[in-house]
Amino acid sequence: MNSTVSHEVCLALALGLMTLIAPSNTTAAAEAGSSERLSGTIRDPGGAPAPGVLVSFHPGHYSGASPYVETRTDANGRYELPMTRDVQKSDFWWGPIDRTNFILARSLEGNLAAMREFEAKPTELDLTLEPGLTLSGSVKDTQGAPVATALVNVSTTRPSGGVLSKLNPRPAQVDAQGSFTFPALPRGRQYSIEVFTTTSYGRASRLVLADDTRVSRYDLPVFVLKRADRKLAGQVVGPEGGPVAGAEVSFSGTGQPNRPATLSDSAGRFVFDAVCEGEVFLNAHSSGPPEVSPGVPTFRTSRAGLKARAGDTNVIIQLHDPNYGATFGRYLTTTGRVFDPSGAPVPRASLKVWSPGMVGETAQSDADGNYVLYWQRKRPLGGARLVRSALVARDAARNLAATHSFDETTTNLDLRLQAGVTVKGSVRDAENRPLADARVDLKMRLNHVGQELEHASTDTQGSFAFKGLPQEADYCVNVNAMGYALVFNAAAEPDSAQPDQLVVQPIKLVAANLPVAGKVVGLDGKPVPGLWIYVDGGGAMTDADGRFVFKGAAPGRVGVRAVKPDPSGGPDLSCRLEVQAGDTNALVKLEPESGTGARNPRGPIPDGR
Repeated sequence: MNSTVSHEVCLALALGLMTLIAPSNTTAAAEAGSSERLSGTIRDPGGAPAPGVLVSFHPGHYSGASPYVETRTDANGRYELPMTRDVQKSDFWWGPIDRTNFILARSLEGNLAAMREFEAKPTELDLTLEPGLTLSGSVKDTQGAPVATALVNVSTTRPSGGVLSKLNPRPAQVDAQGSFTFPALPRGRQYSIEVFTTTSYGRASRLVLADDTRVSRYDLPVFVLKRADRKLAGQVVGPEGGPVAGAEVSFSGTGQPNRPATLSDSAGRFVFDAVCEGEVFLNAHSSGPPEVSPGVPTFRTSRAGLKARAGDTNVIIQLHDPNYGATFGRYLTTTGRVFDPSGAPVPRASLKVWSPGMVGETAQSDADGNYVLYWQRKRPLGGARLVRSALVARDAARNLAATHSFDETTTNLDLRLQAGVTVKGSVRDAENRPLADARVDLKMRLNHVGQELEHASTDTQGSFAFKGLPQEADYCVNVNAMGYALVFNAAAEPDSAQPDQLVVQPIKLVAANLPVAGKVVGLDGKPVPGLWIYVDGGGAMTDADGRFVFKGAAPGRVGVRAVKPDPSGGPDLSCRLEVQAGDTNALVKLEPESGTGARNPRGPIPDGR
């Protein structure tokens, strides 16, 4: 077993924006079985308890966040909200992270509101209502007639200056005149209003800056929706020009409906009957499996896109593979059986293709140890050398594993599992206390290919273990815990006392709780509002004064990046710089991109951060 571990940088997954639409009462959350509660008293501006006030908890955007939940105060102004861990948010997370939760109290009848942000959830939180804002508007079609079927979503930038969060779990319906009113909103906040229908029309949106909401009422300009009365049709073909069946096709564009999607038929054809006049951007995606008629190619993780106009009925979308510049033919089939060391078949063994640039297709053996694997031999971009693919088979429960090289000529391959190895370790905080629920990503390096094999969470003692791993590979781990700095490439070394185990020395995480704040200005030196600022570990959105605040930085140098696209098609404006964690006066000055982009005099963000 080779104990040499690669020092190449493990790239962190981008963490994602997702707004959970949860039940609008406390029942569903209580059924999740959590005993945690958030309670308190809501008072009116005079200090008296306020009964009948709508109180809602709005989760931050991060893994494991509690879901949205709401209730009303009782006769004594008291409320109680159950806090439960959302298992739907406990795995991969794509896009920026915002750890800030907030609670919102609204007296709809009195037009009073209060909002409070927090990261660590308190058990008791009291609020005092203040005069609120009423947002109102109307929706009409291009002929000036009311659109009575329109739905409206109202979102606000989070109090920390981060991403948008919907104020209601479900969109509101306009009245028969196409009008809508949202009373009892906090004043002095930036709001985003989206208007759409489920059929017949497109959509429209508008941003209201914080300076415009420091009043009791704000009347929005009329939202105009275009009729979705045009057709859009065409065909999806593969790299070699053959039709691709079952591809998911969608379109988008200014004023168009909310990303409708359809599947291509057996001849690769697709049709949309509800498209608004104007330019659209078409996108197609095919993810297999390759169970189609002979001669009809199917491609996994293949995407393509092009511009078209509503009314076009012969659009050809040719798929390509975004990860590879070329492929060697269509999908191949490899079959075989998986046996244990004694020669008995192994049911439910996991099989995975280990190939350059990606960890490829997977399969599982049946009750008799048989498997069928669909895969494709690929070449990396940029003319990089070919690295042989390997098939990795594992029975983690019995700590068995095997690997075997194979190529496009391998149509049948039996594998005999042998004793595997276990990678184990523990995660602790700076005071050496165990950290539970930290995410540990196991990276395996085999045949010069190093990527994530699987992930797990630490137990109550902060411990983790991965079993059934091939002996011939090298291993390291990345660790990510909420509120702490990421740890990359912690090496797994042989345990002298137990030859079948590799040990990662105890990993100590440093708290990421320092602020990074500053101001973004454009070429004219004026503040740039409503721009997302990327900060190592997450990011934040600028307010009406161009200021941003991020509260989750780890000690040391922190990378900050901002990009503002030019809507006219000219060079984007951007800035990259490094600041010290705790710096609250960073100046982000946007400049036109050239080459690799504008660079701040403080220097670029280092690779691998």
